[in-house]
Amino acid sequence: MSEPVRQNVLSPLLPKAGQTWVNWSRLYGSAKSLAIANMAMQTNKPVVVITADTISAVNLINELKVYINDRETIPLITLPDWETLPYDLFSPY
Repeated sequence: MSEPVRQNVLSPLLPKAGQTWVNWSRLYGSAKSLAIANMAMQTNKPVVVITADTISAVNLINELKVYINDRETIPLITLPDWETLPYDLFSPY
């Protein structure tokens, strides 16, 4: 088993060559948003964050707006949760 690595939210670890993801843990409060913002500023690649629900996504976007000042360089984009399936016969509200 590998040794746990203590994360610094001001300079979080990015995936190394050949890695597809890095696991962060014990980020409380808005530390998660701060780590995501700092990671996005360190890399020139897109950063995708998946949340459990719409409320979590809205809260995350609002926190990221505080930490990311230059939104032209790092745009914040959300995909709407319409709660409809592609084969449903009605359109979302």
